[in-house]
Formats: sequence, C-alpha cells, structure tokens
Amino acid sequence: MRKSLKTFKASYLLLSLLICVLAFSSCCEEDELTIKGLQICTEEPDELDSATCDDDMSTIGVADNVTFSVEIFAAESSSKITSKFYVFENGVYLPVESLTQEKSLSDFEGKCGVRVADGWRPSAGNVWPEADIKIEVILNSDPPQIVSKEVRIRI
Repeated sequence: MRKSLKTFKASYLLLSLLICVLAFSSCCEEDELTIKGLQICTEEPDELDSATCDDDMSTIGVADNVTFSVEIFAAESSSKITSKFYVFENGVYLPVESLTQEKSLSDFEGKCGVRVADGWRPSAGNVWPEADIKIEVILNSDPPQIVSKEVRIRI
C-alpha cells in the first residue's frame, strides 16, 4: 500500500512538472519572426497605450496623424520594419518615397507578441490632401512579410 502511495505521489509530481514545462515553453502564438494585426489610427504613436490603436480606422481627417500599429512575434536583433505611404492616382497606388521610413525592432528581441507603432503627421501648418492612401508595413523576414491597409483621407 505504501509503495502505491509513493508511486502515485511520484507520478503526480512528474505530471505537475510536465504541465508546468508545457505551459511555459511557448509564450508566443508564433514561433518564428512574424508580423500581423495592422491597425490605423490618428493618435501620436508615443501616446498609444501599449502601441495599440483604440479604433482601427478606414477614414481619417485631413489634419489628422496617420498612425499604424502592428504586432511583431519573435523579433531578432536585426529585425526591422519599413513603412510606406502610397497615394491612389490614375488607378494605381504610387509610393510617396519621401515618407518611407524604417524602424529597428532590436529592443524587442525574443519578446512575444509586441505591438509597435509609428506613423506620419502633416507638416507644420499643412494638411493632407483628400486622397485614397495605402499604408504598407514590411518586416525584413526571409521571405519579407507585408501587411497593408487602404485608408481614405477626407475633410
């Protein structure tokens, strides 16, 4: 009887340990460098709570900031995102090269499901023209991963 109690305790301890290991071995829903969850909003990137847009917007005003937020998984020290701003003209989206920007993700190396925000604001004293735009965010993974969203700028 004592032997079966010892076996039960040992089995229980082993099972508990196995559950703990499995529970903490993978904190990410993605194990590889991944980008997803593109959101668009008008807040300043530094003012966002946890770099998350409260409202994912499809239309913004001409005086608004254009801010994006993405979720990054399993960032590496060399990881970076490139964000591009396109304007719809004559039936195609054309890149506005002067608004292309890069952001290093090295601060997030090894972290799980981190939201990152960045964006653009109209230059001082100016507003955006009314336009249909596309925001594209490229993660320098192999192969590169791209998320994009179309947005309207209206008065």
